[in-house]
Amino acid sequence: MSKRKLLIILKINLRRVLQRDDNLINELFYHGQGVGPVEASNHSKPYLPLVINGIMPVVAGGLIYIIWRDKSIVMFQWFDAIHMSGITAVLRKISIQPPDWVIYSAPAGLWAYSFNFSLLYIWHDAECKIKYIWMILVPVAAVGLELGQLLGFVAGTFDIVDIIHYLIFIGLSFLAIKMTTVNRIKT
Repeated sequence: MSKRKLLIILKINLRRVLQRDDNLINELFYHGQGVGPVEASNHSKPYLPLVINGIMPVVAGGLIYIIWRDKSIVMFQWFDAIHMSGITAVLRKISIQPPDWVIYSAPAGLWAYSFNFSLLYIWHDAECKIKYIWMILVPVAAVGLELGQLLGFVAGTFDIVDIIHYLIFIGLSFLAIKMTTVNRIKT
């Protein structure tokens, strides 16, 4: 194939990629081609709420660890191994010191929020009784693990502030799922 033909093919494909294609957007944020927010059924939910409420809190919790937690955590050895310790050093240098509850309790609360929202989003409109097990899994596990630390069954240090954060963030996930489903029905 000549260079000229290859350039023409690349140009045509690039033009297709750069064009706004609603079907591509629907494939990215909804289950399948031609399925928009209005047509979304129980088996065809938008992905965007999961991205915002499922992935972003995990990223935020991870950034809190990267920026403010002690460098003795094993993940900093990983950063050294992949030559990213310079990036973490810059993030640490430009950051301001938040309150201790942000550093030590908020990441767990954010992760509980993320996991609980994701399970609620998947199961909230299911018509089977097992959905209730999934809907209480995160609250029971979060509080149970913290109580396990108190009783010495689970490694770690018990902290009532962690339980408070779990309950607040899990409560916020129930509120967020309510708002997400109400908005989906209204659209």
